[in-house]
Amino acid sequence: SSYPSSLNFTNDVVQSAFPGPASLNSSVFSYSIWVKVLTSAGFEEVLMGNFNGTGADIRFKGNENRIYFRTSYSNQTYQDEALVDDGEWHHIVATCDGINLKIYVDKAKGTDGTGSYTSNTLVFKIGGGTQPNMQNVLISNACYFNTALSQSEIDTLYNNGTPLTDMSSFSSLVSWWKLNNMSAGIQDSKGSNNLSGSGPTEYPGFVYI
Repeated sequence: SSYPSSLNFTNDVVQSAFPGPASLNSSVFSYSIWVKVLTSAGFEEVLMGNFNGTGADIRFKGNENRIYFRTSYSNQTYQDEALVDDGEWHHIVATCDGINLKIYVDKAKGTDGTGSYTSNTLVFKIGGGTQPNMQNVLISNACYFNTALSQSEIDTLYNNGTPLTDMSSFSSLVSWWKLNNMSAGIQDSKGSNNLSGSGPTEYPGFVYI
């Protein structure tokens, strides 16, 4: 199956206005994002979030071969980075219920962690590498929910490996950035948390999942 277009991030970022929106600072929440790693040697890359000691994010740490979801420097959970570092499309979900942290790759749960969420005023961003920089990761269909998604909801989102085109069944959906272009694609298709940026480029043709 296919999904039309995505954004190609090479140490690029799209982000909200400052201060970060209150609706993206819930103590109970979930992130959902589709990624395709094209090259990845030794990278560290933020996929989405607002972390700086507080807040939260999902990030790759290539030197540890892990995908981390964290709400502090000590509160985190992870999945094996090799699950996504294969040049194919994958779906990543992270959930925080105020006590437990969970991360899923293609609906399979990783290690369990514990930790609560502390809000901050940082911008909410998608993308953004650190040293050594990420080279070429495609990102599509990033979502923020104000509940900790259940396994059955994550199964629905995974949709046999194809992003949903209709999210109306998710009442907890706060924001949905389709990321299929740098105009409407970085606007919030659900709420009002539009993003801005100029670095990512539209991936030509179709994204095959």
